[in-house]
Amino acid sequence: KVADNASISGSKLGTGAVLKVYQHDLTTEVSQSTTTYKSSGLFLTINPISSSSKFLIRFDAQGHNGTNSDFIIANVVYNPSSSTDGNTTLSGGTLLTTGNYGMASAYGGNATTVSSLSASILHSPNTASAVTYMVVYKQHGGGTAYFAINSSYSSLTIMEIGG
Repeated sequence: KVADNASISGSKLGTGAVLKVYQHDLTTEVSQSTTTYKSSGLFLTINPISSSSKFLIRFDAQGHNGTNSDFIIANVVYNPSSSTDGNTTLSGGTLLTTGNYGMASAYGGNATTVSSLSASILHSPNTASAVTYMVVYKQHGGGTAYFAINSSYSSLTIMEIGG
Protein backbone atom coordinates (compact mmCIF):
# COMPACT_ATOMS: atom_id res chain seq x y z
CA LYS A 1 0.00 0.00 0.00
CA VAL A 2 1.31 3.41 -0.94
CA ALA A 3 0.90 6.08 1.71
CA ASP A 4 1.17 9.22 -0.42
CA ASN A 5 1.71 10.45 -3.97
CA ALA A 6 5.27 11.62 -3.30
CA SER A 7 6.45 8.03 -2.90
CA ILE A 8 5.04 6.89 -6.24
CA SER A 9 6.85 7.14 -9.52
CA GLY A 10 5.26 6.07 -12.79
CA SER A 11 8.64 4.81 -13.94
CA LYS A 12 9.00 2.58 -10.85
CA LEU A 13 5.55 1.07 -11.33
CA GLY A 14 5.79 0.96 -15.12
CA THR A 15 3.72 2.30 -17.95
CA GLY A 16 0.11 1.21 -17.69
CA ALA A 17 0.15 0.63 -13.92
CA VAL A 18 -2.81 1.95 -11.94
CA LEU A 19 -1.26 4.60 -9.70
CA LYS A 20 -4.34 5.71 -7.81
CA VAL A 21 -8.14 5.40 -7.88
CA TYR A 22 -10.46 8.32 -7.11
CA GLN A 23 -14.24 8.25 -6.65
CA HIS A 24 -17.07 10.66 -5.96
CA ASP A 25 -20.60 9.40 -5.49
CA LEU A 26 -23.87 11.06 -4.65
CA THR A 27 -27.59 10.46 -4.39
CA THR A 28 -28.94 13.88 -5.26
CA GLU A 29 -31.38 14.25 -8.15
CA VAL A 30 -30.95 17.25 -10.43
CA SER A 31 -33.22 18.24 -13.29
CA GLN A 32 -33.45 20.87 -15.99
CA SER A 33 -35.41 21.76 -19.12
CA THR A 34 -32.73 23.39 -21.30
CA THR A 35 -30.42 22.19 -24.04
CA THR A 36 -27.42 23.70 -22.23
CA TYR A 37 -25.10 21.44 -20.26
CA LYS A 38 -25.36 21.81 -16.49
CA SER A 39 -23.37 20.20 -13.68
CA SER A 40 -24.73 16.95 -12.29
CA GLY A 41 -22.84 17.58 -9.05
CA LEU A 42 -20.43 14.69 -9.83
CA PHE A 43 -16.87 15.94 -10.10
CA LEU A 44 -13.31 15.19 -9.05
CA THR A 45 -10.29 17.48 -8.79
CA ILE A 46 -7.02 15.56 -8.99
CA ASN A 47 -3.37 16.49 -8.59
CA PRO A 48 -1.68 14.17 -11.12
CA ILE A 49 1.26 12.15 -9.89
CA SER A 50 3.06 12.83 -13.17
CA SER A 51 2.55 14.95 -16.27
CA SER A 52 2.59 11.71 -18.28
CA SER A 53 -0.33 10.22 -16.30
CA LYS A 54 -3.46 9.21 -18.16
CA PHE A 55 -6.90 9.06 -16.58
CA LEU A 56 -9.50 6.36 -17.20
CA ILE A 57 -12.76 8.17 -16.45
CA ARG A 58 -16.07 6.36 -15.86
CA PHE A 59 -19.45 7.58 -14.71
CA ASP A 60 -22.65 5.69 -13.89
CA ALA A 61 -26.07 7.14 -13.13
CA GLN A 62 -29.78 6.73 -13.78
CA GLY A 63 -31.27 9.21 -16.24
CA HIS A 64 -34.76 10.08 -17.38
CA ASN A 65 -36.37 12.51 -19.79
CA GLY A 66 -39.91 13.21 -18.68
CA THR A 67 -41.28 13.54 -22.22
CA ASN A 68 -41.91 10.83 -24.83
CA SER A 69 -39.47 10.73 -27.75
CA ASP A 70 -36.84 12.96 -26.11
CA PHE A 71 -33.33 12.43 -24.72
CA ILE A 72 -31.20 13.02 -21.67
CA ILE A 73 -27.55 13.44 -22.66
CA ALA A 74 -24.51 13.16 -20.35
CA ASN A 75 -20.88 14.09 -20.96
CA VAL A 76 -17.68 14.88 -19.06
CA VAL A 77 -16.01 18.27 -19.13
CA TYR A 78 -12.32 18.85 -18.37
CA ASN A 79 -11.35 21.91 -16.29
CA PRO A 80 -14.62 23.86 -16.31
CA SER A 81 -14.51 27.46 -15.09
CA SER A 82 -18.07 27.24 -13.72
CA SER A 83 -19.01 25.93 -10.31
CA THR A 84 -19.22 22.17 -9.81
CA ASP A 85 -22.45 22.56 -7.78
CA GLY A 86 -25.41 20.59 -9.15
CA ASN A 87 -27.45 22.40 -11.83
CA THR A 88 -24.88 25.13 -12.41
CA THR A 89 -24.76 26.08 -16.11
CA LEU A 90 -21.48 24.94 -17.66
CA SER A 91 -18.96 27.56 -18.70
CA GLY A 92 -15.39 27.09 -19.82
CA GLY A 93 -13.60 23.79 -19.97
CA THR A 94 -13.46 21.19 -22.73
CA LEU A 95 -16.05 18.49 -23.35
CA LEU A 96 -14.30 15.14 -23.70
CA THR A 97 -16.61 14.19 -26.59
CA THR A 98 -18.30 16.56 -29.00
CA GLY A 99 -20.97 14.42 -30.68
CA ASN A 100 -24.64 15.39 -30.54
CA TYR A 101 -25.40 12.72 -27.95
CA GLY A 102 -22.44 13.20 -25.60
CA MET A 103 -20.81 10.19 -23.98
CA ALA A 104 -24.11 8.62 -22.89
CA SER A 105 -27.74 9.24 -23.71
CA ALA A 106 -31.14 7.76 -23.01
CA TYR A 107 -34.11 7.96 -25.34
CA GLY A 108 -37.66 7.59 -24.18
CA GLY A 109 -39.16 6.32 -27.44
CA ASN A 110 -42.92 6.20 -27.04
CA ALA A 111 -42.69 6.13 -23.26
CA THR A 112 -40.92 7.92 -20.45
CA THR A 113 -38.30 5.48 -19.19
CA VAL A 114 -35.53 5.46 -16.64
CA SER A 115 -32.25 4.32 -18.20
CA SER A 116 -28.67 3.73 -17.15
CA LEU A 117 -26.21 6.40 -18.22
CA SER A 118 -22.72 4.89 -18.26
CA ALA A 119 -19.58 5.74 -20.19
CA SER A 120 -15.81 5.64 -19.97
CA ILE A 121 -12.98 7.39 -21.76
CA LEU A 122 -9.18 7.57 -21.49
CA HIS A 123 -7.86 11.14 -21.24
CA SER A 124 -4.27 12.41 -21.29
CA PRO A 125 -4.18 15.92 -19.79
CA ASN A 126 -0.35 16.17 -20.13
CA THR A 127 0.04 18.24 -16.97
CA ALA A 128 1.22 17.88 -13.40
CA SER A 129 -1.14 20.71 -12.33
CA ALA A 130 -4.52 20.06 -10.73
CA VAL A 131 -7.26 18.94 -13.14
CA THR A 132 -11.02 18.81 -12.65
CA TYR A 133 -13.42 16.41 -14.37
CA MET A 134 -17.15 17.07 -14.05
CA VAL A 135 -20.15 15.09 -15.31
CA VAL A 136 -22.65 17.36 -17.08
CA TYR A 137 -26.11 16.67 -18.52
CA LYS A 138 -28.83 18.29 -20.65
CA GLN A 139 -32.10 17.48 -22.39
CA HIS A 140 -32.52 17.20 -26.13
CA GLY A 141 -35.79 17.51 -28.00
CA GLY A 142 -37.91 18.91 -25.20
CA GLY A 143 -39.12 17.94 -21.76
CA THR A 144 -37.21 17.82 -18.52
CA ALA A 145 -34.03 15.80 -18.09
CA TYR A 146 -33.47 14.14 -14.70
CA PHE A 147 -29.98 13.00 -13.62
CA ALA A 148 -29.82 10.58 -10.66
CA ILE A 149 -33.61 10.26 -10.94
CA ASN A 150 -35.38 9.66 -7.60
CA SER A 151 -32.08 10.33 -5.82
CA SER A 152 -30.60 7.09 -7.14
CA TYR A 153 -26.91 6.30 -6.67
CA SER A 154 -24.51 7.87 -9.17
CA SER A 155 -20.72 7.79 -9.29
CA LEU A 156 -17.67 9.16 -11.04
CA THR A 157 -14.60 6.90 -10.83
CA ILE A 158 -11.19 7.86 -12.19
CA MET A 159 -8.10 5.65 -12.36
CA GLU A 160 -4.76 7.38 -12.76
CA ILE A 161 -2.56 5.29 -15.01
CA GLY A 162 1.22 5.61 -15.37
CA GLY A 163 2.32 6.99 -18.73
